[in-house]
Amino acid sequence: KEETGSASGTLRKARLASGLVVAQIGLSLLLLICAGLFIRSFRSAQQINPGFNPRKVLIASYDLFTAGYSDASGAEFDRQLVAKLETLPGVQSVALSNRVPLGFGGGSTSVKPEGYISPANESMETQAAIITPNYFQTMQIPLVKGRDFTLQDNKGSQRAVIVSEAFANRYWPKQEPLGKQLNSDLTHEWFKVVGVARDTKVTGLNEKPTPFVYLPLYQVYRANMIINARVAGDPLTFAKTIEKTAHELNPELVVYDVTTLELRAQFA
Repeated sequence: KEETGSASGTLRKARLASGLVVAQIGLSLLLLICAGLFIRSFRSAQQINPGFNPRKVLIASYDLFTAGYSDASGAEFDRQLVAKLETLPGVQSVALSNRVPLGFGGGSTSVKPEGYISPANESMETQAAIITPNYFQTMQIPLVKGRDFTLQDNKGSQRAVIVSEAFANRYWPKQEPLGKQLNSDLTHEWFKVVGVARDTKVTGLNEKPTPFVYLPLYQVYRANMIINARVAGDPLTFAKTIEKTAHELNPELVVYDVTTLELRAQFA
């Protein structure tokens, strides 16, 4: 107020206004550049093939350990649940797993591939998933060699494993992986390779192909599992139906983290 009407006050105001305008334009340009880079990165990420098809897949989790199931009764529950889900109208394929690609769950196992001599201090820890038959069909992950798991891959049969292309290329380069064996510290047993699956992104879209092993649930039982259901139409419209089907087998079972694979993969 003291500077009102004075030439010096008017000059200071003009300089201050000009400075604010310059700062505002500079900040706006910076935000535009950042937005452009974000959009370009987003478009690039959309063009990356994750190795599986996340669209039209509903996922939901449950834990049979907290529900009081033993390994034997839990495995039987899993078989019955998958069989019932497969008959639902609009459900195209169903499988259980303890993890989803670019999502949550899962873990790793230390492996000992047949014939491979490990250099000193090399980590043999390998990403792993425990799955039921039809997992590859449900996720639309191609099997490049061999076969999928079946219900016959159970506690009474030869231990079976499916490995990724990256696993086969790393530990058995220029060799036939089918029929090879590997030991897993999950059960300290030898598993025979019955199939080779196409590589998928495991933890991030920009990662290089990483060795991966798939083990059959009915040989390596886990109580905490994820329902993967590929459906016709909007997956979320099947949420209540799938929860209801699980509750037909056990009304007290808690089904949680019900979402779509596409949403889960986006936020990984």
